[in-house]
Amino acid sequence: DILRLLDGIVDVYLPDAKYASDAIARRYSKCPNYVAHNRAALKEMFRQAGLLQTDVKGIAKRGLIVRHLILPNNLDNTRKVLEFLARDLSPQISLSLMTQYLPIWGAPKYREINRRLNRTEFEEAMNLLDEFGFENGWFQEL
Repeated sequence: DILRLLDGIVDVYLPDAKYASDAIARRYSKCPNYVAHNRAALKEMFRQAGLLQTDVKGIAKRGLIVRHLILPNNLDNTRKVLEFLARDLSPQISLSLMTQYLPIWGAPKYREINRRLNRTEFEEAMNLLDEFGFENGWFQEL
């Protein structure tokens, strides 16, 4: 397992947790078994690096920062990703919630994601941060 080989070598991990559904991962990214592999990797990274630690200037020294891109018409996916992170890792992890999705490249093939995130989706995602108790990290304004 490659992540186990990195134990003690990597100080800060910055992985994505994009999908909570293998069907969605296959549909949009042609990625089978995404959820199991992603979750196992996130758990191992958290085991190795733990919660984010910074120096007095706020520079990351050690820990895990998980990124999640909110997709239009997929708030249930965001809910399930955040629920996993809070339940199986910790609501104290540092989370980067991203709203920068742009419908380019293959997006026109999928009507449901062929648009930008809207204000309602953004606000619902912000409510999920509170619901699951996330306090550390960042989110992009819409």
